[in-house]
Amino acid sequence: MIHIAICNNNMNTATYLYQYLKAKNRQTQNVQFDIALYHSIADLMHDISLGDTFHIVFLDTEMSGRAVPKQCKSLVRSNTETIPT
Repeated sequence: MIHIAICNNNMNTATYLYQYLKAKNRQTQNVQFDIALYHSIADLMHDISLGDTFHIVFLDTEMSGRAVPKQCKSLVRSNTETIPT
């Protein structure tokens, strides 16, 4: 199981990415995707603070708010297995 988070405040973009990943998942035979949708980084960070973990995070880089870069650093630091690119 691959745990994926999509964090985007644009509902159309988030839904498109979700549907795309679901379609790709139907094409795979041996790996399943567990996809969580978030419309704010605060909600994503809240769930991570409660213990949720993700293998892949799709994060909208144009979300409003000055705290987003700081929260992104926190996201990477909260999981020692995360490899920033």
